[in-house]
Amino acid sequence: ECPVVGCTKSFRKLANFRQHMLKHTGALPYACEYPGCDKRYNTKNRLNVHQCKHTGKFPHECPTCANKYAQKCSLTTHLVSHMN
Repeated sequence: ECPVVGCTKSFRKLANFRQHMLKHTGALPYACEYPGCDKRYNTKNRLNVHQCKHTGKFPHECPTCANKYAQKCSLTTHLVSHMN
């Protein structure tokens, strides 16, 4: 269980608890290693999404208009625009 006053989160896995605690501490352990970039993130996933900007590789492509996204949820949100 999270020891922070007012936070009621609990976790079965220690790794999930540690990841959650980063939100409370503000720690940003994941650093972008591209030259000249000083961005840091609290999750590996957020770092990976950021690095798509450097590599130009956006794995989720819209089948209608070919827009590309780093995250599947962004593509899903975009797809709604084609339903109108």
